[in-house]
Amino acid sequence: MNNITSLIYFIPELILFSVIFFLFLTQDSPRKNLIVPKKVLVSLGILAALILNIFRWSDPSHGLFYNSIAIDPFTGLCGLVLLSAMFMLTLSDFLSPGSDQKDESSLVHKMLILTASILLIESNNLIMLFLCGGLIGIACIGLFQTDPISQSKRQHLKSFITYNLLSLSILIFGFSLLYGLSGSLFFQSMSQGMTSISNYPFVSCVLLTLILFGLGFHAGILFYYSSFSKIGFEFNFSISSITLLIPSIAYLGTLVRLVNLILIPDGLSNTAIGYQGLFIAILSLIVVMTANFLYNRKRNLKELLMLAVLIHSGFILSGISVLNPESISASIYLTISTVIIFTGLYSAQKTCSQSDKTIRFFQIIFFLGLIGFPGTTGFTARFLLFKSLFQSSIPEWVTILLMLNLLPIVFFFTSLILKSVRQNPGNKHAHLTISQVLIPSIPGILSIGLGIFWEPFYRFIHESLMFFKF
Repeated sequence: MNNITSLIYFIPELILFSVIFFLFLTQDSPRKNLIVPKKVLVSLGILAALILNIFRWSDPSHGLFYNSIAIDPFTGLCGLVLLSAMFMLTLSDFLSPGSDQKDESSLVHKMLILTASILLIESNNLIMLFLCGGLIGIACIGLFQTDPISQSKRQHLKSFITYNLLSLSILIFGFSLLYGLSGSLFFQSMSQGMTSISNYPFVSCVLLTLILFGLGFHAGILFYYSSFSKIGFEFNFSISSITLLIPSIAYLGTLVRLVNLILIPDGLSNTAIGYQGLFIAILSLIVVMTANFLYNRKRNLKELLMLAVLIHSGFILSGISVLNPESISASIYLTISTVIIFTGLYSAQKTCSQSDKTIRFFQIIFFLGLIGFPGTTGFTARFLLFKSLFQSSIPEWVTILLMLNLLPIVFFFTSLILKSVRQNPGNKHAHLTISQVLIPSIPGILSIGLGIFWEPFYRFIHESLMFFKF
């Protein structure tokens, strides 16, 4: 496809780049009343990219810019999730009481994180993937610096930079090994050269380890828990939510693409999982069990939520290990369910902060989804995931242990729900506008609606598992 046609298909990303360019130009503007127009522009830009991405989803799979970027139904699905989550987060910030200069300076970094995350999923070669990963790390560091930096936060920021550089370095080692084994930088060409390593389990496991550790920092996998939890605990809710949630979606989507196109050359199938899949499954079990061990030592709500993200990352990783359409669809369903729940919690905290009773109501709804209460997306996603695991050739003891490791998260958040019901409402009972209540209501309705009427949505995910090929 020539470059002119590539630009036409690249319009959603060009809109996001245009918004970023405008924010850069007006960042040092002497006018102090630009915060509202900028927030409106950001919201409209994300919404426009979201709508155009929906129209682009039905197009055939194709490559852009000499196949450096892949546009296919899978990248379209991940783009919809990223843009929808960011739109809800941005709208929550826009409608929250009060705004200051700090909000204005953080907009450009948030848009950079979103755009780089979308390009990361669309990357079709190792260089593009590495550059997008580096851009996400740089944008996250810039977003942290918009928060007032104390001595404690400065130490945590240094820790984040160290771990981010470590993960990128490990990723370089993994990419170097991939290039040496396949002789190509493009994913599809790699898959043809990787068939020769099927008789060398040790090499495959080393390669998987390097890639999982390299992607794991932003994907919310447990290897980097200390930095991950400190970022969520020390920095404000807005910054920690965006820096942890948006890149996690992108890196998990990238992991699905890498495993499908490179590490298991046969791609999505219903055959035996093989030693590569068993290695990922056991690793996911270790992640979930270690996170549950840490659960017993935490009582702060933010720390519990951080560990809940890590536990869900382990479950999503277990679905990727099987690598058939049913398990991958269930993992993506669980990813979207987690995004809905945490976006809803964020929206309620931002827009309904003046009413304790309203925040408590929404927290109970989303906590029910977090524990997997029947009729919510959390229950449906886990049911589909465990069903696909039992139907695969993965050892049953792995699936049973994964199910048992749901008990701590159910216990802790059930106790929080009961405690919230028994407590008397707080003193804040300010009148809320319809729009402020509507924002967290949307993920609340989705959490229940997609939990009950799940089949069309699951079918939509299943049909999106089509990857670009040369």
